Amino acid sequence: MAAFLSILLTILKIIGIVLLSILGLILFVIIVVLFVPVTYKAKGNYHDKEYSLQAKAKWLLGLIAVSFDLDREEKLYIKVFGIRINRPKKNSEESCSQEASDLKDESDLQNEGDKNTSSNTLDGLSLENESESKPADINEGAMESLKEEDTETFINQEECKVKKDRKKEKKEKKEKKRGSKKDSSKESLCDKIEKYRKIIESKDFQKAFNLCKESIGKILKDILPRNWEIDGTVGFEDPEMNGKVAGIIGMLYPFIKKRIHVICDFEREIIDLKFKTKGTIFVCTLVFVAIKVFFNKNIRRVLKMFDEAKV
Repeated sequence: MAAFLSILLTILKIIGIVLLSILGLILFVIIVVLFVPVTYKAKGNYHDKEYSLQAKAKWLLGLIAVSFDLDREEKLYIKVFGIRINRPKKNSEESCSQEASDLKDESDLQNEGDKNTSSNTLDGLSLENESESKPADINEGAMESLKEEDTETFINQEECKVKKDRKKEKKEKKEKKRGSKKDSSKESLCDKIEKYRKIIESKDFQKAFNLCKESIGKILKDILPRNWEIDGTVGFEDPEMNGKVAGIIGMLYPFIKKRIHVICDFEREIIDLKFKTKGTIFVCTLVFVAIKVFFNKNIRRVLKMFDEAKV
């Protein structure tokens, strides 16, 4: 009995260790996903209507990487654990030759079908000519059949008149219904506008709007780059435009003296600009903001109010 209990305890211990290790691994993955940032950087230039752009983003110390370059033939690269995912489809010469042979086979089949149809039409024309060449036999009951046809046509005409009258009545009824629907739709539209106005003026909507505004500000603060620079030279034909640009740069200089280094050239027309930027994105901020917005009571009330106003 003691041996059995010791074996049972060891089994339970092993199961507990395995479960704890699995839970620890899950927590580690969640922490890594939430708190390891996505780093990105980009640079580009513009000179004489020619431009270039390079951008890179990495996550989990480069285990997941995305790069984009306008100057390359294959502009986008996505790598996971150093292996490229988005490999382009190879357009080999064999596939082109197969497509050409398939097109030839289809054209041959179409030509054969045209020949068969032409032969069938010739046979049909010969049969029709033979049938027309035969003399028509006149039956004795031809007059009786004509009388029956006249009575049938008269009956059909009467039925058509009755159907037309019914259609007119249906159209008149539909027009009346449409008129009443238009009046009711106008009234309902005014009622809906009034309902939406009351919702927008309510305190719940104002609180929900302020929360959404704060959340968007936090997301933009997290996503937008913290380090960026612009260097270059700018010159226009119009000296007034050059003066305006120089004045704007001078006004903003106390705020952007470390970010923008642009010189205005008053002698020639030129736009030569270079930029580079770096930033990080934390997934945890995005997740926390989404949870805060999703579970907010004011937002739920406002959504419920809008659903009720639709009905």
